[in-house]
Amino acid sequence: MARFRKELISAPDAQAELSLSRSRFYVLYSDYLKACAQRNQRSWAPGGSGGNHRPAWSDEVCQLLTKLLQARPPTS
Repeated sequence: MARFRKELISAPDAQAELSLSRSRFYVLYSDYLKACAQRNQRSWAPGGSGGNHRPAWSDEVCQLLTKLLQARPPTS
């Protein structure tokens, strides 16, 4: 974030380096700028995005999907 703020790296390059989407990058950058305004940029750390909260598929569903994907002719 500091390099992007100093214009040493472009936004797309920073996003790629951090493996972030464009929108997530700018959310984090906004948080970073707030920390800079409070002179806390050295101790700033990004918060979590929330992550994937979907339940895992059951074994039965995975087996059915595998069967359908291997069918000849393919099943839609």
